[in-house]
Amino acid sequence: MITAEELKKVQTEIHNKIEKVGLTQNDSVYPIYDGVYDIDLYLGTIPRIMWVLKEPVDEDGGGWEIMKHIAGHPDESCRVPTWRKMIKTSYGIINHQPWNEELFRHIDRKMVKTVEKIAYINLSKMPGDKRSVDSKLKKNYALWRNILFEQIEAYDPQIIIFGNTFKFFKEDMIGLDIEPIKIVGYLDIYERNGVLLFDAYHPSSSKFSNDCIKTIIEISLKRYC
Repeated sequence: MITAEELKKVQTEIHNKIEKVGLTQNDSVYPIYDGVYDIDLYLGTIPRIMWVLKEPVDEDGGGWEIMKHIAGHPDESCRVPTWRKMIKTSYGIINHQPWNEELFRHIDRKMVKTVEKIAYINLSKMPGDKRSVDSKLKKNYALWRNILFEQIEAYDPQIIIFGNTFKFFKEDMIGLDIEPIKIVGYLDIYERNGVLLFDAYHPSSSKFSNDCIKTIIEISLKRYC
């Protein structure tokens, strides 16, 4: 398995590639860099979790790291619906904590620190609009595909949670004809080389509900506890 020092170097190299590709699209707007906040913590966590969402939102020209922002602004992170659901889900899996509505009702700073132990990448690395359009995301997937798979390979997650993005990855990852190993509500579950792939709605959607969070935690804990 890759060492922390090696992964830190790889992440820096990937960020440099992201910047190079991003500036060919618009030399006045910088990418928003994603990946892992604390590589030592990430590699020491079982199971390793990756989230794959759509595109970051920023009206100020980008040039910052999304994981540093989430970890460094815990009060804001507690309020943003997408991040709240990511934190709840990741916290339950990493801490082997089955869903408990009372426990998960409120998010505190301790729970926010969970983001330091996960990988989070966006399909598009450039600042986007608040409302994502599939036709644009499809083009962005083609643009960023090589880097996306380089990130997946480097971070080597054991669980990947897709936020309405799996449809862009499916053909390349497992093939269009592959059926899910399990379907629970709005959640399709696949497997690739031992890695659990959750094809879920985006965490900002009401369909990414408490039941969805509960199911992802339960299935993950059955596999890794």
